[in-house]
Amino acid sequence: MTADDIKTEKSSDEWFFPVSDRVGKLIWGFIGFIVPPVGFIMYYGLMDKKPSIAYFAGMGAIIGLVAFFFAYMIIASMFGFVPITGRLM
Repeated sequence: MTADDIKTEKSSDEWFFPVSDRVGKLIWGFIGFIVPPVGFIMYYGLMDKKPSIAYFAGMGAIIGLVAFFFAYMIIASMFGFVPITGRLM
């Protein structure tokens, strides 16, 4: 096997990351933002293999949870819903 054969040989993870790393990071970050549990699962699953992609998936999940919390509080305050008691004011 020559050096050229090694360069053209596909890795086992390439089917999972078919796009460039830069676009892949953004995609996994967006998926983590939309569905935070998937972002956390991807973070823990990819920590050893692809740490940069895992970082973006985890950060997307954290940002998604924070955004959901603030959106919930804003909408709840607009309609007078008290989240602690579960009653309308």
